[in-house]
Amino acid sequence: MKKNWLIATGIAVVLYFIFLHNLGVPALLDSDETRYADMARGMLYSKDFVTLYLDRKIYKKYSYNNADRKEQ
Repeated sequence: MKKNWLIATGIAVVLYFIFLHNLGVPALLDSDETRYADMARGMLYSKDFVTLYLDRKIYKKYSYNNADRKEQ
């Protein structure tokens, strides 16, 4: 009887660490998805669907407006 209790407790501890231990902690790759969602929100906020905005500032890395290019 005591052996069955130890096996059940061991299984419960293993299942806890597999499924519940990191519950609520952000995933390692989650920042990209939140950045894309924030850019979409910035585009809706500014009503400019060509320029990417991150934290209400133009995201220069992928900004393709003519104003950002140097005139030659």
